[in-house]
Amino acid sequence: MKSTPGATQPASNQSDQKETQTLKKLLAESNVPKSQFAQEEASEFLRVCCYGSSSHKTPKAYKLVGWELGYLLGKRGHTCVNGAGPFGCMDSINEGASAANGHIVGVIHKWLFVDGASADSEVNKGTPEDPCYGANPVFDSPQTVVTVYDGDGSKPYTLAPSNQTTNQKDKQGPYRELIITGGPDLQERKRLLVRGADVLVVLPGGPGTFDELWEMACARNLGLSKLPIICVNIDGYYEPFRAILERAW
Repeated sequence: MKSTPGATQPASNQSDQKETQTLKKLLAESNVPKSQFAQEEASEFLRVCCYGSSSHKTPKAYKLVGWELGYLLGKRGHTCVNGAGPFGCMDSINEGASAANGHIVGVIHKWLFVDGASADSEVNKGTPEDPCYGANPVFDSPQTVVTVYDGDGSKPYTLAPSNQTTNQKDKQGPYRELIITGGPDLQERKRLLVRGADVLVVLPGGPGTFDELWEMACARNLGLSKLPIICVNIDGYYEPFRAILERAW
């Protein structure tokens, strides 16, 4: 929703702007962009799937770590795959990777652009004319490759000209792809998030993140996946998850 010139901004918007300013100050004090590790290109480029919150209520401490993670992935040449949300850890991961001129792939359901949001929410719904509307701003580029899966078993199709490939990334600049999934649930989205991934990194999140994490933990336990899972345990956020796993075994 666009604001009217001269109108007083809602208190929630003012609060978001204040938090953004605080986050930028913390980022300026972060040692990650200045570290030698960040400046060294990885010996092997990985496809890293990242789970995490996509809520505007996400604490700034979590968002800061998300930005640092995205920056490191981008700076070292890895491809950051995530849920393409415009808020929370998803937003900060994308911002960090973009700041490092990194390669980013977003996987998002056409009716549920933000985990836990209503399909009727104007903010989160894309349109046929502008499929990137509602996704993270890093995908709002004419160079973004937009691939659509209808969820009915048909072949995917491309809405945006595919003038880039992952093999061209060094010559063509950062690769951007937005994969839009369909279907009556989030199963196809979850499948495409981890497709081809080399590792899974999980930041703090809510029920959507827990669902994704537990599904992959179950797949590993059953031997259906060998994907390494790393939980970023900020302030002990994933201690309950560890405790449940230890109790189960």
